Amino acid sequence: ENVLDSGITNLPAMSSLLVFRTLRALDPSSKKAAAWLAAGGLGFQTLPSAKANEISLPPFTLSSGRYDESTYSGRLYTALDKIDPRTLLVSNSEVKLCQDRLEEFQRTGKIPAGLYDADMWEARKAVEAIIHPVTKEPMFAPGRMSAFVLMNLPICAIMLNAQSTAGVIFAQWLNQTYNVMNNYVNRSSLDVDWNELMKPYGLAVGISSCIALGARRALASFPSLARAGIFIPYVAVISAGSCNVAFTRLDEWAGRGICIFSPEGEELGMSVKAGQQAVLSTVATRSVCIP
Repeated sequence: ENVLDSGITNLPAMSSLLVFRTLRALDPSSKKAAAWLAAGGLGFQTLPSAKANEISLPPFTLSSGRYDESTYSGRLYTALDKIDPRTLLVSNSEVKLCQDRLEEFQRTGKIPAGLYDADMWEARKAVEAIIHPVTKEPMFAPGRMSAFVLMNLPICAIMLNAQSTAGVIFAQWLNQTYNVMNNYVNRSSLDVDWNELMKPYGLAVGISSCIALGARRALASFPSLARAGIFIPYVAVISAGSCNVAFTRLDEWAGRGICIFSPEGEELGMSVKAGQQAVLSTVATRSVCIP
């Protein structure tokens, strides 16, 4: 999927913060809240490595992925690999070594002497996480997908705790600014259509701020809504994220559509209906957590 078309809604970090705030509300002195935040926000990143050992390692190749993406679990592990923050610690010299290994494999068709399939998969993972596929240059670290959770944790905390009007607007601006920075860093082309990039950015900032402020006004007008607690700003955030997806991918569901292919890989043309289904699926999985 083109990451430039992403509508990031901070769900991994947001879910951790939801549990964190709930535990704190039940017992402010409990240490469980902080422990859960650490485990949910950062600790889950160890999952791919722990689980990878339980999955048979396929022979290394550059033509397909490490996991079977025709299955839900395969897509899940692929996504977890992409947001693994450990790749942020890979040095420039290590990246160059990984690139050399991949180039040798591409040239000879064989794994370099002394290395194994696992070594090559890790080399490919590091290169794909750090080096832009088009520019061939290292990507700006905070904008990499591997920094996604680490960057979103403080942003979510700010959004969920914003109280004043200025604070709410700042929090939504900060969130959408990070989104557009992430989209730019992970763009799929060398050239950037700044109009296409900034238009959904401006719309998302405006609408997310209106939704968040509207939620605060609703709380003030209907005090009984306060029972929902953190879910009110949570709904505001996922609504803004859904709008971000819709605006960013406007051409897919209300314009030209997306290209569709036959099971044999033959291009069949553009389909607006397929584009609508793709955008709705993206909103459902990213904003509503439907797998």
